[in-house]
Amino acid sequence: MVIAPPIHSKWVLLMINNPKILRYVLAALVLASIFLLIYSFIYTSNNTGPDVTTRIHLNKICNCMNAYYTEKQTWPLATAWKGAIYPYVYDGNHLDFDYFNDGWGNEFVYLVDVSTTPPHRAVYSFGPDGHDNNGKGDDISKYLSELKHLVP
Repeated sequence: MVIAPPIHSKWVLLMINNPKILRYVLAALVLASIFLLIYSFIYTSNNTGPDVTTRIHLNKICNCMNAYYTEKQTWPLATAWKGAIYPYVYDGNHLDFDYFNDGWGNEFVYLVDVSTTPPHRAVYSFGPDGHDNNGKGDDISKYLSELKHLVP
């Protein structure tokens, strides 16, 4: 009794025995891979939803806070942090105060938790639901200790 090989093995044998077909198959695989890479790059670069905008603005604010800390050797006060980092909010062309708002139009919050030593400091957005969860839940936050300077 002879058992026939599966159909896919016939295709493999055909490609191995015929280099021309093998080249076409490999070329098709390479082109498909290139297409997928280009598509994924275009798709991710155009993904500018509110959460992406929020993370971009949050990083820019934290960079300004870090610049403030580098120059002053202290963090801004929680009550006047926006005015304190005002000189550092510059994108190369103009002062951009849009950075102080998240992707949903809410202002960022600067939280200083003095119950810990050293105090924990974070900048956060209320997130998609627009409710303040103190940097937890769906809030999008960044702790300043994540920067290169540790909180003093």
